[in-house]
Amino acid sequence: MYLKTNAFKDGVAATPWSACLIIFLLVCTLLLTQNFVSPTEITPASRIGAGINYQIIHHSIINDSAKSLIHVIESHHLERAIPTILTSELSRISRISFDSLEKALVLIFLICVTFLFYLRFGRINAYEPFVLYALVIYNPYLFRYYFATPYTLNDSLFFFSICLLVFGLLLKKSPLIYVFVLLSVFARQTSITLIPFLAYLAIRGTITWNFFFRLLIAYGIAFSVCSLILQTYFGDLASITLEKPYFLHHISGFGDWAALLYGDDNAKSSFVRLLLFLFLLTPLLLVAKRESFDIPGLGFILVAAQPVLAGPFVTGDNIQRLISYTVPFVFLIKLQVRRPAVSAVSVLLIILMSLHHHFGKTYIEQPSFWALTVFVLGSIPLIVVTFGRFRSNLNQS
Repeated sequence: MYLKTNAFKDGVAATPWSACLIIFLLVCTLLLTQNFVSPTEITPASRIGAGINYQIIHHSIINDSAKSLIHVIESHHLERAIPTILTSELSRISRISFDSLEKALVLIFLICVTFLFYLRFGRINAYEPFVLYALVIYNPYLFRYYFATPYTLNDSLFFFSICLLVFGLLLKKSPLIYVFVLLSVFARQTSITLIPFLAYLAIRGTITWNFFFRLLIAYGIAFSVCSLILQTYFGDLASITLEKPYFLHHISGFGDWAALLYGDDNAKSSFVRLLLFLFLLTPLLLVAKRESFDIPGLGFILVAAQPVLAGPFVTGDNIQRLISYTVPFVFLIKLQVRRPAVSAVSVLLIILMSLHHHFGKTYIEQPSFWALTVFVLGSIPLIVVTFGRFRSNLNQS
């Protein structure tokens, strides 16, 4: 065992049945308020942008013509195509449609995250952890998005891998962290940005240095396997990547945010979407301890850095989707015990804000009205917390 056993110790034993009931109700509510759940329903958004590229990759693999894509599809999409490759091969063998397999895998990811959550929090005598669970499963750009958009399996796999990392730390299960390394590299090679996070855990003593160096070896093995698979299907992809070093391009646009000063529409759109994502997290303020943000905060910063550093002209309207990979780190936040009504209100706010005009079942079809709803409802926790601190400071004085 390479994880320190007292790294995230808290909570007391409780009966699990109430936790099972709450989890069941939250999952049922999610599925009942979700658009594009059935295998035959696909959002038109999956047919544009990166979605169309992965669709082309899928059909090329089925037709044994993948090597022709090396000068057609952007290299970073080819590098993230291993989930598409494996699912396409499984589709060919099983004769089950790719869309159905992708939705089935997303459902499996949801079940696994739910099971891991129950293992960690199901016996905690408090309602606050369910606010964290709701923040993760109801975020409009996580499960709601993944159910609606086949051909984005690498996105859902990367999100799931971060969940494995977090619960590996919480449950002190090192195999989960090894699986995180493998799946995250297969999904997005930018997963190497989390190596400093693992190093920080070693510095703090949350994990041992011996375990950290073993993880570095696991990263090397995962990248080697990834390169071998990509070489087999697409040919000499490395030479194309070296000709077009997209990674540098994707971290060198931070200065473009200065376009906000000039009223650029693209910059304003990206900035509003970034604020929108942050407001989706405000219910967390009602239950979180103020001093518990160092470890989850570092994970948040490292994962969010790439889309922010890329700037508004590269990341564009994808910024809130890419930053949503950070949400699983909320499970590492320590909670303060509140009245059950506080947790209930927090979960209700999360559910209402998750009713995305496209991915959620709602009568609101205007994006601007949904965004306004998020900003209004997300302001409630901000006002409550600010007023509470003001009153506390007034009483102390």
